[in-house]
Amino acid sequence: MRIVGWGGLPGTGKTTLMRALMKRLIGPSVSLHTGLVHTHQFLEAKAIILGKYEEMTAFGGTDKLSMAVQPELERWLQERPISTDITIYFEGDRLFNNSFLSTCAELTNFCSFMILLTGQDELAKRRLARGDEQSASWILGRETKLANIINSRRDVRLINHEIPADTERILDRLLGKKGV
Repeated sequence: MRIVGWGGLPGTGKTTLMRALMKRLIGPSVSLHTGLVHTHQFLEAKAIILGKYEEMTAFGGTDKLSMAVQPELERWLQERPISTDITIYFEGDRLFNNSFLSTCAELTNFCSFMILLTGQDELAKRRLARGDEQSASWILGRETKLANIINSRRDVRLINHEIPADTERILDRLLGKKGV
């Protein structure tokens, strides 16, 4: 089992990247939910996406899950056989925290975590375009949370995500050109 996750400040393109990944995975998907855990499973691509990704919604992914999802999701992950040849992908604020990343790292040696970075001018444009209503203090809280993750973990990479070409470059790396 391989686990890949990414976080970042609001507007860095976390959900955009996940939706682009879902378009590149081969085969049909099945949406399933067990309790608070929601997944999109791509059997042919051997991939599971955590979160809700409804069409035509600006905010999706793990942001649409309950704040109480983490313990249930940890149990769900622990029940998956380690030998399963599958990649589990997640993004977003709800799960991208030190405790969940540590749980993932304990379950498998095949984890890849990244924080998406976008310049302040581009972030401001994106937040305005999508009608973000987060306060400056809430954004500062996210910045502090991400700084704590960066300072406490060696398994997190910082990745620029400013333009569509960055999305494609990240996807090529994640998929190793498979699933296209």
